[in-house]
Amino acid sequence: LPVLRPVGFKLSARLSVLLPLQGLLLFGLCTSHAAPASALPPDPLARLCSRAPDRSLGEVAYAQYVVHMLVIAAWPTPRLGLVDLALFFLLLLPLSYLCARLITRPAAQLWVRLS
Repeated sequence: LPVLRPVGFKLSARLSVLLPLQGLLLFGLCTSHAAPASALPPDPLARLCSRAPDRSLGEVAYAQYVVHMLVIAAWPTPRLGLVDLALFFLLLLPLSYLCARLITRPAAQLWVRLS
C-alpha cells in the first residue's frame, strides 16, 4: 500500500542496503589482502580503481553538482528519452567545465589570497 510507505523509502533503501554493498564491491576491487601482490596477476580494473583521480576531475565534478539542477530546471521537457538524455549530458558536461574554469577556480584562488 502506497499510503503505508515512509516518506523517504527510496533514500532509506539506498543508504541502508545499496551503499554498504557498493562499498564492499569497491573494497574488493581495489585491494588484495588475500595474497601478496607478486602472486596475483595484474588486474586492470583494480589498478584503475586504486589510482587517485586527477584534481581537476574533482573541480569539474563539484561544478557539475552545482550546475545540474539549473540545467534540469531550464530543460524544456519534463521527461527524458534517450536522445534527450544524451543532449542533456552534452550540454551539462561542457557547461560544468566552463563553470569550473571561469567561476569555481578563480573563486578558490581569491579565497586563498584573502584568507
